[in-house]
Amino acid sequence: MPQFLEHMEQNDRENLVSFAEKIADSCTLENRRQLQSKFNINDKEATQVLEWINTNQGVPSRKIEKAKEMDHEDGGDVTFETHCTSVSIQGGRSKNEDTADYSTCEDDQFGKVIFCMVADGHGGAAVSKMLKRECQPSFSKFFDEQKSGLPDSERTVVELDECMVVTLRNMNEELQGYCSNRNLSGGSTLVSVFNFLRYRRFYVLNVGDSRCLMLNTSDGSIIQSVSRIVDLEDGQDSSFPHNALHETKTHIHKVLGKIKITDRDQRERLRSLEGNTGTWDPKFVEYVRMIDDNTEGRGIREWSLFLSNSETNPNSALEFVNNRASDEELVIGTRQLPSTTRAFGDIGMTLHMGEIYVCDIPKDVETAIFVGCDGFEESIRVDHIPRYLANPRDMLRHLLSSDHKFVKMYRQYKDWFLHQRIGAFPSDGNIKSELAWLLRL
Repeated sequence: MPQFLEHMEQNDRENLVSFAEKIADSCTLENRRQLQSKFNINDKEATQVLEWINTNQGVPSRKIEKAKEMDHEDGGDVTFETHCTSVSIQGGRSKNEDTADYSTCEDDQFGKVIFCMVADGHGGAAVSKMLKRECQPSFSKFFDEQKSGLPDSERTVVELDECMVVTLRNMNEELQGYCSNRNLSGGSTLVSVFNFLRYRRFYVLNVGDSRCLMLNTSDGSIIQSVSRIVDLEDGQDSSFPHNALHETKTHIHKVLGKIKITDRDQRERLRSLEGNTGTWDPKFVEYVRMIDDNTEGRGIREWSLFLSNSETNPNSALEFVNNRASDEELVIGTRQLPSTTRAFGDIGMTLHMGEIYVCDIPKDVETAIFVGCDGFEESIRVDHIPRYLANPRDMLRHLLSSDHKFVKMYRQYKDWFLHQRIGAFPSDGNIKSELAWLLRL
């Protein structure tokens, strides 16, 4: 039992535990806030009591899915134990524009479903709040529609895949329709994850530059379990064989660097076409490359999709990627549109259809799913994120290295840091001191 519970009056303690038990199986962020407000406890104490309830031997069935629920498996003694948690840091803005949510439900045909999402808002919180409010209802509506057309027989994972791809496509379209019809200002990315435990399968709808990845909790390596990626923007449907599955990490939807013309014979011609109406041709991709693109060419693909869309490029002009006039941020074209190529909202500025990932949950290792906004990758390489989660003590020793962007910023603007009472960067090499300094930013 958490120590703070021992100091409470018996009646108050019983009421708190009773309420916490009711919400522990499907603890949304809203329920968690109610727990804190109702019993005047902080976030740390709420976490302690929920974890205590979920691991207490007096309630062994809570959040446990035994192999008997996996009637499609051939024997085995597989046990699921699921834990969800979330962290939100507002940063320097006056209001937090991000939202997150998670919950569990029992589907009448496909068993337990665990849902989680992160929406990274920008230009206001209207779109991210809408996504938190409408994502689950929209999913439920379209998923029920798809299930109604299935034959009256035992459900298969193939049927689940078919239902989910159509459901997530319809959900994507409806949520963007809400942005247009309700005249919501600003925009938001979205990563939404739907885990079907009975089928050891989960699905991700990703729109924007937030991230979802699955890691091996023992060593922080990224699992490879993606069998299919469907791009709803242009219909590209990529499948991966069992012996060469794609790593379980979503792509970010943004341009990753400037465009360099590699075909010397086309260089002068392409530069002369820049910004002119009717000059864009998807074949131009053959004559260029994107600096700092990844090995799969995802950055150049996003650039091509962006310029091929009538909403984001209404004049069908050839546009390049440049640095913004005021700083080094990448922008697209003469309108200096943001480097993030997909989002909800942002009418006329971004694409809106995302990608669907079909992923397996491994049987032989303990795994965790990370869902987070792009803020993590401003300071940590994406392949280091799972290492921090799996082995935080060792990784934190190298968090604020000399080449970290905030450390370099401090060296360049020491007077500003002191004036803002953030203070000098600690020189003692103590992790706690460095983290305290970082939190004052």
